[in-house]
Amino acid sequence: MNCQTAISLLQNKPQQFYAQFEGIVFKIVDRFCEQPIAKSLQQATLFGQVKKRLPNRLAKVCKKAKEEVYFLTILAKSIQILCEDALDEALMRQKSPQLLLRYQSFIKMRVIALVNSQYFRADDEADVQQITLQKMLEKIRKGKLQQYRAEDNALFSTYFKRVIENQFIDIHRVLYESQKRQQANELKPELVENQEGMSYHLFEEISDAFDREEQVKQLKLMLKVFPDKSRIKFETCLKTNYYLLLLQQDAEKLQLNPRQIKAFLSFFGAPYQHVKSTDLWAKLNPYICIFEEKETSPINLRKWFTRYRNKVLARIMAESLSDYNDSTSDNDFLEMLLQKISSDRMVGKAAYQWFRGIVVEYYERV
Repeated sequence: MNCQTAISLLQNKPQQFYAQFEGIVFKIVDRFCEQPIAKSLQQATLFGQVKKRLPNRLAKVCKKAKEEVYFLTILAKSIQILCEDALDEALMRQKSPQLLLRYQSFIKMRVIALVNSQYFRADDEADVQQITLQKMLEKIRKGKLQQYRAEDNALFSTYFKRVIENQFIDIHRVLYESQKRQQANELKPELVENQEGMSYHLFEEISDAFDREEQVKQLKLMLKVFPDKSRIKFETCLKTNYYLLLLQQDAEKLQLNPRQIKAFLSFFGAPYQHVKSTDLWAKLNPYICIFEEKETSPINLRKWFTRYRNKVLARIMAESLSDYNDSTSDNDFLEMLLQKISSDRMVGKAAYQWFRGIVVEYYERV
């Protein structure tokens, strides 16, 4: 069956159309609902929504499709689009930050395209991405997208992308409208903080869902999960990673002899923020080797620490977002956060800075 014949059948004889294709529609909807992030969607409700919107969506897609495109391919793609759109709208109604996570790649690629077209300066690329994420998160959490109303031929994703594009226009105007307020590659203060004084970093913004006191308690609980030896190793790396001063008790926990303790504290017991990251791990590695009684490299030590730090960070973040996480199981949601922190450099950098505040406050108390 070609596209035109199928569309004609759907418009004129919908019962006959669904008698032939309803099994495909149900199968795709059922498979979509099995995804962890889509568990909040009711299968029967989603199936009804897809059937209602499918005629207009198919007509639009078929109009653009080439004659040689197989109709079942178009049908499957149209159903998938409508399912994704229903999920986006549901996340919007729930004011869930997961909606923003789903569009993070789109924002990143659009900013790159706008930089390439010289709409934004290359030096502002990372800042524009972060500002956009913060502004869009604010809109989601404050319910400013609730004015959207689904129509048969209108997708939420189209509306949401238009809101993002409008945000780019606003950011461009603030960044570049005044030469007096814009010196070379300098961010505007009103973009760094909004009127409520919140940081523009995505993860720091999200963390407002859980107060710092509770986050520090979560870190304390997470550290207790480590075996004693691994905890000493991890805490030593954690303090070093954030350039915190190490004390006599830290050296003693590593079971160093008096000569080694003196050398250890002469470096880590005084300010060492000037040390490059690679040199820092090279300095720390010999003492960890002594403690573990085995040889390892600075690179492997750093990889080990990064892996466990990300797990601790993601767990605390998952707890912070628990009020928003109604559609995903705890393990699936934790895995999604961990993947995002580990794979997206921009997100990771913001998350590490957010985690630093928790670490510093924790060690100020112990």
